[in-house]
Amino acid sequence: MNRDDQSLPCILQEKFEEEEETADCLTTLDGTVDEKGRHAIKAKTGGWIAGAIILMTQGLATLAYFGVGVNLLLFMRRVLGQNHAEAANSVSNWTGTVYIFSLVGVFMSDSYWGRYKTCAIFQVISVLGLVSLSVSCYKFLLRPRGCGDQQNPCGSHSRLQISFFYLSIYLVALGNGGYQPNIATLWADQFDQEGQVEVAFFSYFYLVSLSLGTYSPHFSY
Repeated sequence: MNRDDQSLPCILQEKFEEEEETADCLTTLDGTVDEKGRHAIKAKTGGWIAGAIILMTQGLATLAYFGVGVNLLLFMRRVLGQNHAEAANSVSNWTGTVYIFSLVGVFMSDSYWGRYKTCAIFQVISVLGLVSLSVSCYKFLLRPRGCGDQQNPCGSHSRLQISFFYLSIYLVALGNGGYQPNIATLWADQFDQEGQVEVAFFSYFYLVSLSLGTYSPHFSY
């Protein structure tokens, strides 16, 4: 083996190290991956665009969830005809189920789907629940029009109508419960750094969550 042949492995090793350093500069340092499972490239994935989409999604999900929750007690009393104790118990069970379903979301995220797919799947479930809840209330439970206020009770409803209503609200609980524990950490994956960026986003994140939850619409039935 001549000198050129002896120096060839060293040249290849240096080239490999340079390529590895270049790849390290292009991809994230914390090992995050994109939707296809590849190493995430900083210039093409994540950042404030993805963060803004997550922030908007969180705001809409919070508004939808609390829009259902804050009106559920009145709806069950005035439309479904439950007394105050029954309605309060139903709402408490529904709220507790949301937190139980959070455990399901965490388990599926950590063990099978990952945060991105878990958030997407449970958001679809939540949307299906909201759509079916709207259909249930409009088509079945609020007929004839004008019932459910303090003067005109809605009367009795069939068991199928009540079952469809409860299925709808528990789909909302499942979707929101599985989504909420993963959304904040999914956002953290969008930035390959720590410091003021994360502090700023989490401030916006909880500002949106708390403000929209506090000022969700209250309707009268």
